[in-house]
Formats: sequence, C-alpha cells, structure tokens
Amino acid sequence: MQVNIVPKRCSAHIKKDQIEFIEATDNDKPFLETCIKDLQYIIEYTGWEESSEDEAKDLLDHVDLPKNGKKENDRLYIIKKEGLCLGYCKFYEGAMNDPFKIFLGYMGILKEYQKKGMGKEAYTVLEEEIKNNGYTVIRLNVGTRNIEALSFWIRNGYREIVSLIKYKNGYMDINLEKRLT
Repeated sequence: MQVNIVPKRCSAHIKKDQIEFIEATDNDKPFLETCIKDLQYIIEYTGWEESSEDEAKDLLDHVDLPKNGKKENDRLYIIKKEGLCLGYCKFYEGAMNDPFKIFLGYMGILKEYQKKGMGKEAYTVLEEEIKNNGYTVIRLNVGTRNIEALSFWIRNGYREIVSLIKYKNGYMDINLEKRLT
C-alpha cells in the first residue's frame, strides 16, 4: 500500500550559514516599502499596469491569492545576510492545486546588493528549504524583457517553459518550472 506524503509547511525562520529568511510581520512594513520603492524599476520590464495604493500592506495582508487560495499557504519573507536586509520573497505553497508545487511569486534583492552573488546565495537556501519540506516543483513568472532576471532563473535551473502570457500592451511573461531532485 502506497502512502501519500504531503509536504510540510516551510519554516517561519529559515537559516543556513549567513542567510536568513524571516517571515514578515507588520513591523517589517517600512522595510517592505523601501524594497518596493527600490525595485520599482522592474515595472518597465513587466508591463504590469495595475498597482496598489499600499503594496506593502497588501503583501502583509496576503491580498493577492490564487483563486480559492488560503492565506496560510501564502508566505512572505524578509531576506537577510549577517543581519543586513537584502530584500524580500513571496511564494505560495500548494500552487495550481498541486500539494507538491510552490509558486515563487517574487524574489527581489535591493539594487545595492545585486550582482554580488547574494541573490544566488539566498535562492540556494530557499530552494533547499522547499525541497527538504517535500515539495517537488517550483514555478515562477518572469517578464521576457527582464533579461537580467530571466538569465538568473535559467542559471538556477529553470529551463522548462510552461506557458507564455501576452498582455494587451504587448508585454509578455514566461512561466518557468524547475523539478527538484
């Protein structure tokens, strides 16, 4: 008889070496606002036209859930290295009605820390946590015009194209998946 093992929820505090992912609370709102402002330039690559009046609050309140999504599956973390806040990360556990899939909705590193290996270092810790908790697939979405981000994800093993999303304004996003082995 085969037992169906369901992945366990990722920890509220992920730490390996000098990298930490700490689940965000209302106290982190000022830092999230700083991140959102610093990473605003990404919009030019995505073509997203809608914006929130208070995006940091929406992130903390888990407003942007998938259809029939549950708040407890939506995770928001502050990324730190040696106590320094590098950026933030958002993902959804059990994405696309698949209990073994994570949808990595966002991972942003502040501009001053980009191109220094910190994003790779942080992502490696996150992927290890996800894999160790029993998830087998990570899916993400990236703007096709965001060559830096697209290159980053390809270098980190995202090579399976799941779909392309074309927006009315001509921009496109690509959904990529990585199977964790």
